[in-house]
Amino acid sequence: MKLHDLSPVPGSKKEKIRKGRGAGARRGEKTGSGTKGQKKRFKVPVYFEGGQTPLYRRLPKRGFTPLQRGPQTEVINVRSLNKFDDGETIDPRRLEEAGLISSTEHVKLLGDGSLEVSLTIEVHAASESAVQKVEDCDGTVKIISSTDTGS
Repeated sequence: MKLHDLSPVPGSKKEKIRKGRGAGARRGEKTGSGTKGQKKRFKVPVYFEGGQTPLYRRLPKRGFTPLQRGPQTEVINVRSLNKFDDGETIDPRRLEEAGLISSTEHVKLLGDGSLEVSLTIEVHAASESAVQKVEDCDGTVKIISSTDTGS
């Protein structure tokens, strides 16, 4: 076998279809674009809605601020409270000082993990499993209102 004997595998090379070159050239007259109209003459963008004001122009481009915004809830899990000493009273301000939450506006205690120390915890909300785990360690959970935090 020599270089001049090499040829491509049959079927791997195809001739380019030359559109619009007459009836004898496979794709004459309408060139596979259908008959008349905008889509035959040029490519129409996907977002084009036939002359109607398109959706992307009908929607406002500015930001949106809800009129009534509820409190931003900070979540703390029971397992994070093991760093405190036995018998300590923990309130939202103390949690913020410890770096466990970033805001004292509304703090919720969740029951993920286990607790090994007895604590008195003051939060705005707590799940049933969290309250159960704190009480199992001889601790208490006190629910406070948002005005009690002093922030």
